[in-house]
Amino acid sequence: RFTAHSFHIISNDCKNIRILNLSSCKWICSPLLLPVIQCNPNIVVLDISGCYELTNDILHKLASNCKSLKTLKLQDCHWVNANAITDIGLNCHQLEDLNLGSCWEVSDDSAIDLITNCHNLKQLSLSKIYGITDRTLFALASNAKHLEYLDVSGCWRITDYGIRKIGEYCSELSHLKVGDCRDVTDESL
Repeated sequence: RFTAHSFHIISNDCKNIRILNLSSCKWICSPLLLPVIQCNPNIVVLDISGCYELTNDILHKLASNCKSLKTLKLQDCHWVNANAITDIGLNCHQLEDLNLGSCWEVSDDSAIDLITNCHNLKQLSLSKIYGITDRTLFALASNAKHLEYLDVSGCWRITDYGIRKIGEYCSELSHLKVGDCRDVTDESL
């Protein structure tokens, strides 16, 4: 029953939002959310999973305005592109928790750009992104020393070799999801 009009009334004069969870809000659109991000540079948690009416302008504004961002949930946001993820990586160095599940346009290069700049990553979901390969896992092994949770289920292009590197170098890893990864076998696990 919460509507776009209600959201506008509530958020219109807010200047200190830190946690914003709009997951599955089908009514949220970029013109409605952009001013909120602009006026709230202290956002540390943003969940816009399943919001289909947004554009990459949201992520570019978030990257330039919210440097202390720690959690970003974008699951099922098929509109997310590689440039936006690179921009987040270049600007949001405090990022600890990132869910990019089913963000199909994310590439190895953009994921690597993000990983090499965000050394505090503890939780990362790259599930069902077909462009992700072992190159991304190598970058994680080299840069994400505090990684505790990794979901690469449905990433058909990763192999045992990439999983072995994660196991070897990510010593704090406690959860690994590799379901539906046809080239990951019991050998690496």
